[in-house]
Amino acid sequence: MTVAVKAIPLRVIERTARPVDVSFFGFLTSRRFVSVLLGLFILLMALGTLIPQEHLCGPQVLTAWQESSPRIAKIALAAGGTRLYTSLPFVTVAGLLMLSTAVCTVQRVRQLWGERRPISLDSLSPLETSLGLVEKEAAGTVERVQQQLHRGGYRICRAPLPEGVRLLARKGEAGRWGSALFHFSFLVLLVGTLASVWTRSEGSFILTEGQTFTGTPAEFIAWQGAPLPWAGRGELNLTLERFVPEFGQPPTYTSEVMFSAGDGEPNHQTVSTFRSASYAGRTFYQKDHGFSPRFVVKTDRGHTLFDGFVALVSNLSEATVRYENIFAVSAAGLQIEGQLFPDAEEYKGTLRSRSPQPNRPVFSARIERMGQNVFDGAIPLGETLTLQDLQITFIELRYWSGLQMVTDAGVPILYAGFFLGLLGLGLRTFIGEETLWLQTTQTPQGDVLVFAGAAEKDQTLFSEKFQSLADELKSSLI
Repeated sequence: MTVAVKAIPLRVIERTARPVDVSFFGFLTSRRFVSVLLGLFILLMALGTLIPQEHLCGPQVLTAWQESSPRIAKIALAAGGTRLYTSLPFVTVAGLLMLSTAVCTVQRVRQLWGERRPISLDSLSPLETSLGLVEKEAAGTVERVQQQLHRGGYRICRAPLPEGVRLLARKGEAGRWGSALFHFSFLVLLVGTLASVWTRSEGSFILTEGQTFTGTPAEFIAWQGAPLPWAGRGELNLTLERFVPEFGQPPTYTSEVMFSAGDGEPNHQTVSTFRSASYAGRTFYQKDHGFSPRFVVKTDRGHTLFDGFVALVSNLSEATVRYENIFAVSAAGLQIEGQLFPDAEEYKGTLRSRSPQPNRPVFSARIERMGQNVFDGAIPLGETLTLQDLQITFIELRYWSGLQMVTDAGVPILYAGFFLGLLGLGLRTFIGEETLWLQTTQTPQGDVLVFAGAAEKDQTLFSEKFQSLADELKSSLI
């Protein structure tokens, strides 16, 4: 076989115009329709943050909003705007957007799947070079080219080939799969967004060291429910074993907690300033902390009227933190108001705290009995104050921790969608498809075997690569 080394000039084939799909699925996946759906979805999500939602706010907040904006409230109530995330417009837009994305993803997968579909080269603008006249031993030439391309990492296509094509090989098809993967990730993100919107709930609660939280409504100091209550949460028993403050720069605070459910093994975790804990479909965050002194009030006959911990509010001032609160002992007719000094010292006739560490705790109290002031002074830790027929003892001091519990079924789905999107985008960006083929072309001298190739991207780089590969093929066939 004689090999001609003269390259055939670059031949540009006009791209065939794609027919317009006028079917229902064509309209459903059209860019214009999807853009409208996406815009409506974003608009509805934004309205959900502006209009008070019944599952997030109490009746008082909703009533105050209606009184302050009566016209807007009237329209929103008529359209179901206070229950926006379960309303018909939101469900319809979200459903159509999901259907459109799913259909588009399936179409792309069907286009890429399988090797038995006829392969069309009409849309490609290839580089071409002649390998010589076709003679009887052309089959052996094709076999040698196939082996060399296979060693170069190209996959030989077995699907029905276009007329006149003797061999077709491809490389970098993962790039096109990246596009399908990116569309699928958008579907996953949409599912995660809806799951988060419909199942997210938040609640705040406080625990003194040693106390247990079970998740009942009465234990929360603040609560925002989900539009769709779901049964994906397991049993909860959370015990605050110990609170550990670290007074560094900046200070950090750690709650050592224990989760237990039924007869299962206890699960010990820590919740700190920059670290959350997860258990039974819930995530817990460290929000606040403070001191919780224990007071015991008894009669002179030893009858206990009160024995419990009082969580003091932590109020941050310009110079320090004030730990103070007011509580009542109804059985004794007492109202006790005061402030805790963790590391107390007397300075110019008044108490102050040298540090936030509980080295010398003193509770400065103002006590009223039946509306009359009966005491105004300090009660150090471990000491008992006697008031007529009552004894008030500051018996113990512990920490309390304020935790936030978040339930959100959409978070892991959103993370998965984000990862798939990055993977698909990376494949689409960094991997381009290359197609090489051998075809027979009629010339006045006879049938000529032509080596051709086209790349999806990086045409300049591919041109150099193609020329180098063509030179190697010519050298091996001489």
